[in-house]
Amino acid sequence: MLNNKEDKILERIYIKATYQLTSPCIIGSGEDNITDIDITRDAANNPFIPGTSLTGVLRNYLKKVIKNDNNLSNLFGFSNKHERLQSKLFISDVRIEKSEHLTNSIIIRDGVKLNENTKTAMDKSKYDFELIEAGTTFTMKFEVVLRKKDNREALKHCLYILMMGLINEKIRIGAKTNRGYGRGKVLEDSVKILELDFTRSDKVDEYFSLWLNFDWSNITGNYPLESLKSKNMVVETNFSTNTKLTVSLNLPYSLIIRTYNKNPGGTDYSHIKTGKKNVIPGTSWAGGIRHHSKKILDILLPDTKDTTNSEVIKDLFGYLEKETKETKSSRIIIEESTVEDTSELDNTRVKIDRFTGGAVNSALFSATPIYNGTTQLKIEIEEAKEYEIGLLLLVIKDLQQGFLPIGGETSIGRGIFEGEKIQLEYNNKNITVTVEMENKYLKALFDELIKQKEGNK
Repeated sequence: MLNNKEDKILERIYIKATYQLTSPCIIGSGEDNITDIDITRDAANNPFIPGTSLTGVLRNYLKKVIKNDNNLSNLFGFSNKHERLQSKLFISDVRIEKSEHLTNSIIIRDGVKLNENTKTAMDKSKYDFELIEAGTTFTMKFEVVLRKKDNREALKHCLYILMMGLINEKIRIGAKTNRGYGRGKVLEDSVKILELDFTRSDKVDEYFSLWLNFDWSNITGNYPLESLKSKNMVVETNFSTNTKLTVSLNLPYSLIIRTYNKNPGGTDYSHIKTGKKNVIPGTSWAGGIRHHSKKILDILLPDTKDTTNSEVIKDLFGYLEKETKETKSSRIIIEESTVEDTSELDNTRVKIDRFTGGAVNSALFSATPIYNGTTQLKIEIEEAKEYEIGLLLLVIKDLQQGFLPIGGETSIGRGIFEGEKIQLEYNNKNITVTVEMENKYLKALFDELIKQKEGNK
């Protein structure tokens, strides 16, 4: 039986904020009417982020960063055989703010599955998918209901952690988030918090009137974000100490990652863009880095390339087993990179018959690759082991020396990069990787390979 006194509502908190995507976002609807993976749309055909999707993401983030599971359960609710508790946090669907820009908010990208050994496209493996473009803004709306039995200070602090995670781009939404998609942030100056504390006798009539006539369209904030933070730090946090690698690269030649042009009069395909900026998707980086990592391990441990080496790659990059349906999420997050200071040049080419040396009929095509420029490769590793960093350093060194080309048409010299410095960030310390540090991580890789080799005898 419910205890009416303990279940009495003492406080309601409303939060409204503008959320802006800083990288493209995939919110799949399960439909394939337009592409192989269509985004979620509402009745007006506008893209939106379902409240259920956002709830799952926020709950998972809070589970990672707080040590007290009771606060998580009390905020989001739970259900088991013996008891259940309703969520105190109500999350609305995240609606696009400016539907008149809908045409520019949805883009289509192509993808293809590559053979792990040959790095060539597998038969019948091309697909396309819809994305919500970076820069698109949405409206987020949260409502929190706090009762007498609740630890209001602790729950408010959990809410503060969530809001700061959204403001600082710590929370990603949608699919392929480990490959640079779904990154976004709440614009801090857009946050409006309305707190209705019914325990205040001097405000009770005013607050009841605000509650009864509440309207999201004209919400006025009366509560600063910092006030949600607990002064007593009743919630212990356990923020991630992921290892980050940042590599500055120069593009001395050309690069093309294809997007096929649908407008008549242009070239057949050009380099992929986000908005008006040339980019290298995280999926393109990940494919090249994974393949090259496997190649290095196969050279260093040739006798175990089908067993141990594959397991090392699977543990680091994740996998999906079609037969057993077994899956593992990637522990590597690779961001989408913007290529700055580039130039574009249309190329017209023709396929040549290898026997006659003449042009093949109907085989004339044109492309628009990009030339020169600079970019940054950003890699984040969850729970990184020293030997894994050593493996990635070997891959990065090959990338910097031009032995690991990225993108398409690499056989004619595209996708080659140059670079020297590698930045490593751990425990909020950012340092340049020195020869001594390289030797340390390469020694760890060497020791691990010896261990694996001995274990397979």
